[in-house]
Amino acid sequence: MIMAQNTNFLADFFTISAGIFFLMQFINVVLSTMKTVLTVKANAHVAMLINTATYTFYSGVVKLLTDQPMLVVLATTFITNVIGVYLAMFILKKTRKDVLWKVEVTVPTTETAEIHRCEVPHHYIPVGKYTKFEFFCETQAESKIVKDLVKKHNAKYFVAESKNL
Repeated sequence: MIMAQNTNFLADFFTISAGIFFLMQFINVVLSTMKTVLTVKANAHVAMLINTATYTFYSGVVKLLTDQPMLVVLATTFITNVIGVYLAMFILKKTRKDVLWKVEVTVPTTETAEIHRCEVPHHYIPVGKYTKFEFFCETQAESKIVKDLVKKHNAKYFVAESKNL
């Protein structure tokens, strides 16, 4: 009896209807992930557009969802979320514009020689046995240089993004 259900599941999963549902659910997951990020990080106009797109698209997914067996819906939802969230975050990362970041880094004064030679614009303040650096990263490449220094020296750090008020 269980084997018959598994065969049915595979047969149900590889139909044109299930394929369309999978594709639409995948797009829905990508759009919904982008919506979550852009609603917080973007302006009101972008938030309105992405919300409109995701809720409109989702209504089509719901319509298709009602025509699918429960196992197909669950498997599709699981698979599309595992893959779709990563794809959405990858797309958002690749399309992110460079912004000015201020990275405050605190290291023991005995470990500052390499950091002083860093080509990323910075200044520093010696404070007892520690030195506090403030780096100003205009590009993702500069941010990576500072991130690598932080890791190498196991430094304490604080990051702030410049915003328009």
